[in-house]
Formats: sequence, structure tokens, C-alpha cells
Amino acid sequence: MKGVLLIIGFLAAVLLFADRGIAAGKQDGKALYSAKCSGCHGADGKGNAALATALSADPGAMDLTKKDVKDVKKRSNQDLSCVIKNGKGKMPAVTGLSDAEITAVIKYVRSLK
Repeated sequence: MKGVLLIIGFLAAVLLFADRGIAAGKQDGKALYSAKCSGCHGADGKGNAALATALSADPGAMDLTKKDVKDVKKRSNQDLSCVIKNGKGKMPAVTGLSDAEITAVIKYVRSLK
């Protein structure tokens, strides 16, 4: 009986801390996005038309929430990670992020509506 209670307690602790880890990862992704991405993509992911105009870029290209062929939610994590690391078009490479931090940013971007 004592062994069963110990196992149940252990499993409950694992689930509790795993849930906190997921929430912390999402929060970290939001903080990293705010620091590294929101200047161009906006706090809500819908782009920043003023900055797009200054860059002579299509404001729609900066919109991470739009639903078209280039929809972020349809792209693989590997593809998005490559874009973040290397840049694409007028988007420069984002430096100073670990692979884990890039994954957290991608999770956060996928949560934007």
C-alpha cells in the first residue's frame, strides 16, 4: 500500500511540474517574441504597417496570423526555425536564441489568433 501511494505521489508531482514547464515555455516564448519579433510582427502578430512601409515591405508578409498558403500554422517547426535562424526575404536572421528558445517562440506564434 505504501509503495502504491509513493508511486501515485510521484506521478502527481511529475504531472504538476510538467504542466508548469509547458506554461513556463509558453510564457518564455511570449517574452522572447516581444523582445525579438514584435517590432516587425506586432504584439498581436498581425504586423506593423508603419514599419513595413519604412522597409518597403508588404505588411501582409509580416502578419503571422493570416490564413493563406504561407500560413505559419501550416509550416513545419523545422521550416520556421530555419527562417528564424537564417532570415528570409526582408526578414533578417534572429540572433542570440538557442534552439529551445526558438522552439518556445514558434509555440507562442502558433498560439496567436
